[in-house]
Amino acid sequence: MSQLKKLEEEKLQALNKVKFVASYIDELSEEKNKLIDELKTSKDELQKVKETMEVLASALNEMSTESRENQERLLEKQAEIEDARLQI
Repeated sequence: MSQLKKLEEEKLQALNKVKFVASYIDELSEEKNKLIDELKTSKDELQKVKETMEVLASALNEMSTESRENQERLLEKQAEIEDARLQI
């Protein structure tokens, strides 16, 4: 009888270990899924930031070009004014 009781106890311990491991695997799986979701969210946010930076860089380039053109026109007008002064 003692041998049978010992085997039943070992069986119960083994079942408890299996339950614990199964529970741990579930927890790890949930954590993995959470990390996958966070990674996807981070990638999406990074893509949005990149797109925004591209838009801002394009706008800055456009403004820089306009500024350069305005500076050139200003210099031309200043030269025209100086020429007009010299003719007076």
